[in-house]
Amino acid sequence: MSQKSILLILSQAPYGTPNAREALDIALTSAAFDQTVSILFSGDATWLLQAEQNPADIEQKSVAQVCAALPMYDIDQLFVVTDDAEQRGVEYQQSPASPLGSDALSAFIAKHDVVLRF
Repeated sequence: MSQKSILLILSQAPYGTPNAREALDIALTSAAFDQTVSILFSGDATWLLQAEQNPADIEQKSVAQVCAALPMYDIDQLFVVTDDAEQRGVEYQQSPASPLGSDALSAFIAKHDVVLRF
């Protein structure tokens, strides 16, 4: 299998739908097959980068814990759309995600062989 660069764009809130967990499962599976995986947190998905989460209140498991484990699977290309995070008051500066301005999105997305949106 040839190596592809895969970009997963997460834009929905981390809880309420299975999208974030499914996207992270795809990331982990792709990395297990030696694919290059990047994850872009945009829109409401920037909440995944918020340090303090307590989804037990809504009877769900923390998706943030999966995000914290990504580097163990060689998934260290994490990016956040800074405008989206700042709009929502998400403090992404302490997260492992690199900042990416809205003006650079098109060029960033175009660099990848496969783009999946969640």
